[in-house]
Amino acid sequence: MGSKDLVVNEALFETNPELFENPYQFEIEQCEILDSNVAEPIQPKSLDETPFEYIDQVDRLIKLCDQLGKLNRNRVKEIAVDLEHHSYRSFIGFTCLMQISTRTNDYIIDTIKLRSEMHRLNESFTDPTLLKVFHGADFDIEWLQKDFGIYVVNMFDTGQATRILQYPHHSLSYLLKLFCDVDAQKQFQLADWRTRPLNESMLKYAREDTHYLLYIYDNLRNDLIKLEESRPCFTANSSHLRQVHENSKTICKKVYKKPTFYSKGFLNLCNHNSHLNAKQMKALKDLYAWRDKMARESDESHDYVLKNHQLLKIAELLPREHHGILALCNPVTTMLETNVHELHEIVKSAREFKGTI
Repeated sequence: MGSKDLVVNEALFETNPELFENPYQFEIEQCEILDSNVAEPIQPKSLDETPFEYIDQVDRLIKLCDQLGKLNRNRVKEIAVDLEHHSYRSFIGFTCLMQISTRTNDYIIDTIKLRSEMHRLNESFTDPTLLKVFHGADFDIEWLQKDFGIYVVNMFDTGQATRILQYPHHSLSYLLKLFCDVDAQKQFQLADWRTRPLNESMLKYAREDTHYLLYIYDNLRNDLIKLEESRPCFTANSSHLRQVHENSKTICKKVYKKPTFYSKGFLNLCNHNSHLNAKQMKALKDLYAWRDKMARESDESHDYVLKNHQLLKIAELLPREHHGILALCNPVTTMLETNVHELHEIVKSAREFKGTI
């Protein structure tokens, strides 16, 4: 895209922002598949043989941005990207790590320490000449926007490819085993990525998420092309490869929006508890609203404030005393202990309720 196109795009955005809810929507839609030929997959070197850098200093991040820049496009044409996110002790969560792999190098960026500097990567992530390979990018796209103001143009989502190819499983761990004979260390899927310093096992797990991803991309891309070539009426414009790119574009166009409170969400919790009477339903509704309010005010997750099964038990049993409520919330957090009187008032009001829900 030339500079004239960018000027036109920016002017159109300023006068008609509703047409471009994602500021890079135009650029995302203009991306095309440049090559649809089968190519020999590029086998990655082992982790031990691959240069690795842990980036927690601004000057190192700037250096990485330069390495991913357009002037280096003859050496770096595609990158693999993944994020490690923490959400248990945060209402909207935050990104703790970013992993990036090129064909020759692995990088892990400490996004907690460099949070205010991560925007520097936006130039590369929105560069249509650099392919970004993600696996299951739906949340990653939103987290990049929310935490760093980073958008993505020109992406290939390997998770979307597995669905088009109708693989029996769609997880990255399945692809790692299928193409690379690597067993993912599943115990780290729920690890606390706020931990510093990261131990060697956590670093290894994080690196593996992107180290092999470009090789997996090569294989999936070939499989998509071969599948089409086996069809007698094959045309490039209706290919499965194109469908993956279109699905990936749709994901890239997503825009992060802070979750809003859905007042009837409590009904999803009682699908298997239809025996609840009006008083119990009243308690469930009000407890559900209280939990959301507390989570937002204290920046904690819903699950940390009050787990679903605890919420349901309180609504079902309607304890008369404070200690009865706390007994249903083992282990008792400081937040619950401090605010148990509010829960008690909700339960008391429900006990006196005479209407219908």
